[in-house]
Amino acid sequence: MPYYSTPRSLAEEICTATGMILVPPTLEVEPFLAALRQCGRIVAEAMHGAILADAFRIPWIGCRILSALREGPTSTFKWGDWMDSLGIQTKFSTSLPPALYRAPTRFRARLAGHARRRAVAQITAAWTDPYWTLSTDSALERAQSRILEKADALAQGRPARQV
Repeated sequence: MPYYSTPRSLAEEICTATGMILVPPTLEVEPFLAALRQCGRIVAEAMHGAILADAFRIPWIGCRILSALREGPTSTFKWGDWMDSLGIQTKFSTSLPPALYRAPTRFRARLAGHARRRAVAQITAAWTDPYWTLSTDSALERAQSRILEKADALAQGRPARQV
C-alpha cells in the first residue's frame, strides 16, 4: 500500500517485480476495505494502511520509499506515536538511510530519484522478511475501548477523558 503521493507507476512497477497486489489508498472506502481484506500481508508505506491492516489482524511491515522524503521528521513521529499507543516495536524497510529523512527539505527533494531506483529491491527484501508486525489482541482491544469511551463522551456532550 503506497503513500498517496507515491507515483502509481512506481507502485505498479514494484507489484510487477514482486508479485504483490496493489491496494491504492485512493480507492473509495468499500473497494479499499474489500481489497485490504483479501490480503494475507501488507507492505505499508501509508501509515493508515498499517493501522487498518493491524485493526483487521493482517500482518504488516512498514516501509519508507518516498513518503518520508516528503514528510521529513513528521513521518517518524507519526508512525512512532501510533505504534507507541499499541506497544508495537518494529523495524522499517527503507530505501535510504534513516538519517537522510531528517535532512533539510531542499536536500530531501534531491534524494527522490535515488530512493525510487532502490524501491524494487527494498520492497522485495521487505516482502521476504520473516518478521511481520501485528499488535497484540489485548493492546488493540484497549485502544478500541479508549476510542469508544471518547466517542460516547462526545456523543453525550461531555468532555472526553484524556488518556
